[in-house]
Amino acid sequence: MALTETELMQTAGKGLRVLPFTIDDIPFGKSLTDAEGWGYTTTDWKRLTRLEPDGAFKATIDGKDVGTTACIAFDKVAWIHSVVVRKEFRGLGIGDSLIQACLSFLSRRGIPCVKLDSNPGVEPFYERVGFQREFLSVRYVGQGREFQTRARTLGPGDYENVFAFDRMWTGLDRRRVLNAIFEDFPQSGFVVRDRERTLGYLVVRKGPPWNSVGPCVTRGADSAVAKELLQAVLNSAPGEDFHVCVGDFNRASCALLERLGFKRESHCTRMFLGKRFEESETTFAMISAQKG
Repeated sequence: MALTETELMQTAGKGLRVLPFTIDDIPFGKSLTDAEGWGYTTTDWKRLTRLEPDGAFKATIDGKDVGTTACIAFDKVAWIHSVVVRKEFRGLGIGDSLIQACLSFLSRRGIPCVKLDSNPGVEPFYERVGFQREFLSVRYVGQGREFQTRARTLGPGDYENVFAFDRMWTGLDRRRVLNAIFEDFPQSGFVVRDRERTLGYLVVRKGPPWNSVGPCVTRGADSAVAKELLQAVLNSAPGEDFHVCVGDFNRASCALLERLGFKRESHCTRMFLGKRFEESETTFAMISAQKG
């Protein structure tokens, strides 16, 4: 029998605990993200837990798992992600407790800026904690088709160069996240080079549940290079759907995606807490922030 709201609040107040989220909790975490339609695979959950094992948490009430959240820290910015509470336990302050667990962890790490993506309508919840709205992260969906492009498949011999290139043009050291993606998805991207210089790279994670594109970073916000990289990924699987997110402040990227036949599907709100880290227009595509 379902509990009344009053009974739930009394139960939450008495028995709520925030505990470490471990690899044994992945089936529970995946069940929550599946219910939200976020497309996390078991491989994604394992990678995220492995990358920041002390920054993942679950909420329990009297021993029953009711919610999750996690975070990942780079050198000057961190992302909170996977914030989900079971529907029948929402509105009881469980989400606040989970967010505070992440913020406490990140405070101990001395991270000056914390970011997250909020679903539409959930922004006031994060604003109560102190987050501010920054821009819209727009999701586009496009279908693969044949193109001719000079972009080539990105391989292990490119990784060190890509790590350095990404740090130069995004201002963040994302080596460990990118390396973890490459470990899980070998030869999962494309690169454009001009003699000895890297002009841009793109990562694609093939489904299920869908093909996710991003990050895509170019030298000096070069739309022509971004076009070749996006054409290469569309050419890799004609007829299949590709999902890509981009900040709405990057008008060049939005226009390019639309010229390539991508359609706007949905959006979320990028929010930040602390000293704002301004994201670069050199990024033409991004997957969920914690994944790059």
